[in-house]
Amino acid sequence: MLSSKQKKAFSFQSITKKSQFSMSCLFDNVMLFSSETAWLDLSQLESVKKLLRKTIKKNTKLWFTKLRAFPVTKKPNEVRMGKGKGSFKALLLSTKRGVVLVESSHQKLDIFNLAKYKLSTKVQVTKRWS
Repeated sequence: MLSSKQKKAFSFQSITKKSQFSMSCLFDNVMLFSSETAWLDLSQLESVKKLLRKTIKKNTKLWFTKLRAFPVTKKPNEVRMGKGKGSFKALLLSTKRGVVLVESSHQKLDIFNLAKYKLSTKVQVTKRWS
């Protein structure tokens, strides 16, 4: 039995409170990180990878973070209730505020500014202080 001093439920208010975050490059010079919590489609991230690999020279290194993927299912329109789960629709990736998506040893920021427009969330491009 719970006494009056114990909490019945854990409160998440202190965890979900917006706070300042500090970013640092783990590997190299330029990084692309998310500035809000959102869902990314796998095809969006693949288009960013394709753009960066196509435009950046071969001697530069790219690091992509592994994000947790969630499969999304959906039933077709005008289908009656029941009869199991719907078919596979897409893979969604969960990104939190401040998560680094891409890091690179490339020096210029203009290519990463192009990659910013491929994503549906707000992202920022920063360069390591030297």
